[in-house]
Amino acid sequence: MAITRRSSAVLAATLLFACGSNDDGQAQTEPGRVCATDDDCGVTEVCAVGRVRELELEAGDDARCLARDQAIGSAPASYRFVGGGRPLAERLCVAGGLNRGAGAAADAVRKRQLELLVSAGVRVIRLDFPWAEIEKQKGSFDFSALDPAVDAARAAGLEVLGIIAYGTPWASSLTTADTRYPPDDPNDYATYARALASHFAGRVRRWELWNEPNAGWRFFRPKLNGDAAKYAVMMASAAAALHAECADCQVVSAGLFFHSQVLNGALEFTSDMLSATPSAFSGVDAFGIHPYPRYPPVAAPEVDTPPERGFGGMFADLHAVLDGYAVNPLPYAVTELGWPSFGAVDEGVQAAFLARSVLLGAAVGADPLCWFNLADGPNHGTFPPEDDFGLYRFGSDDPNGVIANKPARDALARLATLGADVLPLGASQVGAFHDPSAGQFALDFEGPSGRVTALWQLANEPTSLQLSAETRHAEDLFGATVAVPVGGALSVSVGSSPLYLVP
Repeated sequence: MAITRRSSAVLAATLLFACGSNDDGQAQTEPGRVCATDDDCGVTEVCAVGRVRELELEAGDDARCLARDQAIGSAPASYRFVGGGRPLAERLCVAGGLNRGAGAAADAVRKRQLELLVSAGVRVIRLDFPWAEIEKQKGSFDFSALDPAVDAARAAGLEVLGIIAYGTPWASSLTTADTRYPPDDPNDYATYARALASHFAGRVRRWELWNEPNAGWRFFRPKLNGDAAKYAVMMASAAAALHAECADCQVVSAGLFFHSQVLNGALEFTSDMLSATPSAFSGVDAFGIHPYPRYPPVAAPEVDTPPERGFGGMFADLHAVLDGYAVNPLPYAVTELGWPSFGAVDEGVQAAFLARSVLLGAAVGADPLCWFNLADGPNHGTFPPEDDFGLYRFGSDDPNGVIANKPARDALARLATLGADVLPLGASQVGAFHDPSAGQFALDFEGPSGRVTALWQLANEPTSLQLSAETRHAEDLFGATVAVPVGGALSVSVGSSPLYLVP
């Protein structure tokens, strides 16, 4: 497994970035002492490359002890709101839940799944394009299992986000059967990506390059934490191939699991990619991220108490890493997020977390926002709660089963109608309520019919607001009217479930 050493110029720049600055803004001249792990540093320090904490050093890394409060991820969460973009509804996505394959049985399942997706207001479906199934032998492509799914999704009005994953055994010398090994030659992956773009021209315009390669033990073997240097070369090669074949296609880097939990997190993996290949993101149009809380997901999307990192902190931290390597800002693509309705997160809390995370994600410019996943699985209610993330209860996607909505589905459907033509604006001044440091959020969205404001707080105990000169009415998470203006004023009660002020 080859590791590309950084150039001396990049290393020098990274060391300067690591040193930080004095109060007068001048770069410090004495870097921290060399380290291999946090154990080599003081109790208030971490072992870092640049300002990114390193759990696993790569060849060529010059790691130094850094004051913990100087490391990226230590500052309080801050939200970089991004106005405009596509309407909120156009960003609503589900990761998984659409059957692949040909034949009557597959068609019947897809018909039911598409019924569920469309009724929930979903506009984008994230779909695997398995390399091992499509190119079983080098240079021989069989798209017959994917064509029906892509065509059915498009006929239902859904955009397809294609995941180009995972490996194929013929391309790796490390396996004869396992599909989770990357290819020996990144050009093989690029060739596959170009074949996909050619075959699905005009049908699929957005491609994601792999899934969670930092979870190497699952998706990018054989290393526990994957191989950032190897992935960087693969990503760059495939991005160039996709754009050569489809100039207007959007290329999304692989969605990274954010937290350092068993595996190294998105910050370290991104830093390792860029230290190995500084131009890795030059052909990438959006940064893929999976902003789950720590597993199993329980913490709210805004909670920023260590070891959790809320949405504001996650996106600010990623921005800081890219900025540290002089990478131009990239829009974010949230290609997976979700909470299982399990334990402390009941179905009502799941619905509130869905709405809050989608609203926050849109406000920071993320597109798409893909909920994982469509329906609960057969092992729902058991640990680990992998089968409890669904918008629908178990059996709803069975053509012969009964459709049973979960509150999360109804919350998403309301976001779809509410956001049909509204664009994010950013923080709202309504009621002087917005104060993320106090756990209070107010976000504005603008559309042809007027302004929509979403209000919520972390605390369950409601906060009463008296809004003068307010002509809009208030709706709950599911669209039911809960308050109307009286005498030119609106009285509302804001809790942990979003409240919408609607024209």
